[in-house]
Amino acid sequence: MTTITLMRRGKHLVGVSVEGHSGYAEAGHDVVCAAVSAAVQLLECQLADQLNIQLTTHVSEPDAAIKLGIKQAADVDKAQPPLRAFAQVARQWVTQYPSHLTVQEVTLDA
Repeated sequence: MTTITLMRRGKHLVGVSVEGHSGYAEAGHDVVCAAVSAAVQLLECQLADQLNIQLTTHVSEPDAAIKLGIKQAADVDKAQPPLRAFAQVARQWVTQYPSHLTVQEVTLDA
């Protein structure tokens, strides 16, 4: 199962974490994993390349995990549209693939 964690600080999204394989199909043929991976790559591109937001990133291939976080508090507001769009799509996926994906939210300390 893939777990998507949306990280909040107050009312703002400040990062996302994705971990695990969905198990929808075998590796290399799993459209759920492919969709999640593509969405995370698009999110990273939007934030870093299009909006010039500095990110903290952590990737662990053995754990099939990636974590993206907003590095500077000054960038949090302009990061909201792409982060909210990612969260919306992730929640839609859960309704389509409830046995393969889960979305959770965590609130980080201020």
